[in-house]
Amino acid sequence: MKPMWLGLIFLVGCAPGTRELRLRADVDPLLERGQIAPAIAAAERAGGLDARRRRAAAETVVWSALRAPAAGVRLRAVEVAQALADPPLDRLLPERLADPDGRVRAVAAAALAGQSEAAVAVLDRALADPDPRARALALDGIAHATDPAGALTRLAADPDPSVRSACADTLAHFTAPRALGHRLLSMLATDADAGVRSAALRALGARGDRSALPAIEQALSDPALAPRLAALWALARLDGGSPRLLALASSGPSPLDRFVALRAAVQLHALGRSDVLDAVRAAAADRRADEREAAMNAAGQLGLAGATLARPLLRDPELAVRLAAARALVHLGHLEEARQVLLAALTTPLALDAADELARLGDPRGTAPLDAALRAADPATRRLAVALLAPLPGSEPALTHALADSDFEVRLTAAEALLRRALGPRPER
Repeated sequence: MKPMWLGLIFLVGCAPGTRELRLRADVDPLLERGQIAPAIAAAERAGGLDARRRRAAAETVVWSALRAPAAGVRLRAVEVAQALADPPLDRLLPERLADPDGRVRAVAAAALAGQSEAAVAVLDRALADPDPRARALALDGIAHATDPAGALTRLAADPDPSVRSACADTLAHFTAPRALGHRLLSMLATDADAGVRSAALRALGARGDRSALPAIEQALSDPALAPRLAALWALARLDGGSPRLLALASSGPSPLDRFVALRAAVQLHALGRSDVLDAVRAAAADRRADEREAAMNAAGQLGLAGATLARPLLRDPELAVRLAAARALVHLGHLEEARQVLLAALTTPLALDAADELARLGDPRGTAPLDAALRAADPATRRLAVALLAPLPGSEPALTHALADSDFEVRLTAAEALLRRALGPRPER
């Protein structure tokens, strides 16, 4: 298949320079045939792709993956296409409605259901697919289903917890009737699965459902940490002056309660309270490294008081704590104080974390380790590197190189990042 947009590559100025001539001669025929790896190699010899060809190469990576033999590759590609709303890629989505894999059909149907009756029919079937992942993915298109309320009611009682959790996430932003949303989320907030409870509590807070405050306050005593943290977030959103929230912002008798206290302090500080930092101070002085690291993660959101807490921990004996303190100071605008800790960490097992922070600061000493990691033999290292590079300004050459990677996840992550830059804000489907 020759994508129609590749023809645009040739519409350039009347007096092309040497680089343009080399790109026309050495790169364009390869792009036209979908041969990305040799095209990228030829482009790097010619000085790199221009923006137009870079977009064409990224789109070629995605449309090639949409027709790959492996279902996992097609699934990742269709998720990228759904997220981007790129017209050339959208034209390939209808054929995925007949994909042999139910997950791929579900994503394509969710993307197209607002435009096509055929997609609505596929979406309705996907919401009842035997594969729980397909049912969960289909929820992205629930607004266009034939019977959204009926599907949500059924999936809120699905036997698979990942589907119930996805249902709760959907209800956080879907404009379901208030009574239906409250009823389903109240049920899910007492689910046997802690992940489902967490999703439901966050959704109740996101919907602004103050009638759920009694259930949210009760969840602050949940035996699992994740639902307690979700309940804390919901409580702060719905009732920032709650005495229960104030009571939580103190160090508790157990390590898990300390994590809740740290988050409560952050939430209250964001609401203008400056007298709630005892828990953060206690955690910053704790003998356990994970407590001190958690304190530094909180400190980055606490303004001047957070910077005061972070500075001493730049000299902590534990590397993870020092990096957390450095990140807190970076977030608070004290870049130079953090820089030396980050540079020192470039020769440690946490080098990529430090490199990422430095690169975000525009320090070229952070970019080089990320570029090197993108060429590592281990695919997992390359996947991490491309994910860290994706949001960084000036990373287009590295991301373009990654379009030719042997690992599909690296290729598609790079393609998505480049196309997001080329396309700008995503339009509503």
